[in-house]
Amino acid sequence: MNESASGPSWKAVDFAKQIFLGVSDNVPFFVALAVATGLLSLAPSKLLSFAKDWRWLFAGLSLFAIIYLSIYRWVRYYSWRQAVWQLKHIGADEREVLREYLLENKSCGYFDMRHGPVATLIGKGILCYASGLIWIRDNAVGIQPYVMNYLRKHPELVGVKKEEIGSKELSYSLGSPENSQAHH
Repeated sequence: MNESASGPSWKAVDFAKQIFLGVSDNVPFFVALAVATGLLSLAPSKLLSFAKDWRWLFAGLSLFAIIYLSIYRWVRYYSWRQAVWQLKHIGADEREVLREYLLENKSCGYFDMRHGPVATLIGKGILCYASGLIWIRDNAVGIQPYVMNYLRKHPELVGVKKEEIGSKELSYSLGSPENSQAHH
């Protein structure tokens, strides 16, 4: 083990990262923790004579799990709610970009980095780069899955009827202003 004079080489922050890094994937664990510790804290003392001194711990763990789950759900809901609000308040140029995703029923398109409407939709969290590599031209840009699901339910937001979803043949043309004229 690598230990210095001041103690172990790991830091509390690293330890916390290991514990909480995958927490969002373990929501069922926290639900079970909240229920189990909540029941244990409410159980009659005769039933849990071995744990009566630990009851405060059960109540604390239960409270932590409930607070964590509430915050987790609120943050997830907040992102979705923000995207829905953004969809209802987009400009005509942004609406046209999203319209193509819906008409072609595609989850990824290719756009130039200088394509303004795409850049603003990425900034609003509606679209995202599909790769960590961002080029000046030919970037793969994906639509967030929850946005696509919402648009499928409410296609009128981008001027599409439900029966028109997926009616257009997939195009693999680039979305830059110069190329959109040449490929159509």
